[in-house]
Amino acid sequence: SIIYLNSGSSVNYLKGFQNNKREIQLTGEAYFEVAEDADRPFTVIAHGIATTALGTVFNIHAYSKNAITVSLAEGKVQVEFKNEEDEIHDQYLMAGEQVAYNRGAKTVKRGSFNPQINGWKDGILYFENANEKEVFEALELWYGLNFLLGEPVKKEWRINASYDNQNLESILTSLGYIQGFDFKIQDKEVLITNKLK
Repeated sequence: SIIYLNSGSSVNYLKGFQNNKREIQLTGEAYFEVAEDADRPFTVIAHGIATTALGTVFNIHAYSKNAITVSLAEGKVQVEFKNEEDEIHDQYLMAGEQVAYNRGAKTVKRGSFNPQINGWKDGILYFENANEKEVFEALELWYGLNFLLGEPVKKEWRINASYDNQNLESILTSLGYIQGFDFKIQDKEVLITNKLK
């Protein structure tokens, strides 16, 4: 099996696993290519949500304890979570489907997903209908910097873009031109201000 970890992510597991299962604890985001082993199911635990596969390819996005998304690229997985009555509930996903679980509200949203969201494992930063908060949070994780907003942005963002192994300055120059902001990178911080007219 192969695990690709996104920035700011980690996994923990017992060396050699146990005889009857392969269990991993995830914090952050990871993409899994699981070798098939019918006798030892592969389970990923992310903030109490269990995703189990026999042999498959899937992504789990779990940076927040309250919002966990499982996206299935190949095969079939079972996702277990607690419903409104705190009972264990499960969903089975087929290739091309994802399930987003909001732990605080205990709501589940199921649907299809764009495979480009998994481009991060190949160095591609992808945004689909992303707002300002989502863009800056992704850039903070990707580049390990802290973004400071000088003032509220002028208009709501809806960014659809992909950046293939580009440096931060190139990305911010592109976004700044589209959204009307200036930036200054200093040490581990990026100051964002509205463009002067």
